[in-house]
Amino acid sequence: MTPNQLTPLSDAPMSPAQACKQLIKIKETLRTLKAKEAELNKMLLEVMQTNDVVQLKTGEYTISRSTRITPTVVDFNLARSAMATITEVKTKEVFDDCMMPVIKELIKNGAEIDGIEPTITEYTQVRLNKKD
Repeated sequence: MTPNQLTPLSDAPMSPAQACKQLIKIKETLRTLKAKEAELNKMLLEVMQTNDVVQLKTGEYTISRSTRITPTVVDFNLARSAMATITEVKTKEVFDDCMMPVIKELIKNGAEIDGIEPTITEYTQVRLNKKD
């Protein structure tokens, strides 16, 4: 089902059965579109990695490739002692909102922090350029 096959919602009152049918159609369409989006993002990422492209800018769109670092605390006490030896900053809490940029930057620079396992995800982002 494509988005064009959806019947437009109107302001007219709808019975609960009609609303349920419409909702099911919308959810099916969203599931299909999300799967297609993931497939296209994966293909674009592979092409960008193969050609060693970080950003491509055209008149219509800009596509960028970036990396997201998500640290996960496996052992809190080990992470606290590792952070105390790596940084000179005294931390009250290792996983405070203030410490997240520090931890991400340390991981980005290649530091291995005991008690913290990083998940590194590479992804693409496509933005439409404004037309005047």
